[in-house]
Amino acid sequence: MGEPVLASAITTLSTALIMLIAENKFIYKFGVMLIMTVVHSSIGSFVVFLVLCDCFGPSSTSCNRGSTIVVSKL
Repeated sequence: MGEPVLASAITTLSTALIMLIAENKFIYKFGVMLIMTVVHSSIGSFVVFLVLCDCFGPSSTSCNRGSTIVVSKL
């Protein structure tokens, strides 16, 4: 599930890097802003979100309840 997010971040960063060599000041500043946005959102999606899911998400034992009940009845 993280592969499409990472792929879109890479393609957006490559576009932003091309914008950094532009002579137009607006395009340059837009490229800088785009890089900052992509970096912060990638950190948020791959670090912060995963940590929050680990802290507040279901524990590994709660996901296996249904399968242990089925196995124990057999």
